Amino acid sequence: MKPTLRAGASTQFSFRVSATKTVPHLFPEAREFQLMPTVFATGFMVGLMEWTCLNLVAPHLDEGEGSLGVHINVSHIAATVPGYAVESWYGLYAPAGTPPDVIQKLSAAAKKAARSPEFAKRIEQEGLEVTATDPAELDRYVKAEEVRWRKIVKENNIKPE
Repeated sequence: MKPTLRAGASTQFSFRVSATKTVPHLFPEAREFQLMPTVFATGFMVGLMEWTCLNLVAPHLDEGEGSLGVHINVSHIAATVPGYAVESWYGLYAPAGTPPDVIQKLSAAAKKAARSPEFAKRIEQEGLEVTATDPAELDRYVKAEEVRWRKIVKENNIKPE
């Protein structure tokens, strides 16, 4: 892996769920799946998360090198029906106390990589959108998401298991 992959980089994209990404299409040969609801299949969702990670690290991989996830922990709060969007985002963070000038350099390098023609072409082919942000915008986004999800958890009386 190239030494360019650093904390602070982020990527985000939106994927519109089609009927071909629903449970009955996960294993068409499995009759049991054909009887299940037409909602976004967890197997496809895991693949979507892997896809996001691969797109984030791709500019930092050496020729012929790949990346493989080794752990995932996902919970559903509701099914995603065809036509709705699934958003996935990733960010790279630096340790607390990292000097601001270092953070800015890392951010600039990550944005440059995310906006490279090679990366943009690959993302477009996959039907994705990339938003390369700066650290302050990532911080605002994470804080807004925390507020959003705290409200959902409270309104639905969701408790940790």
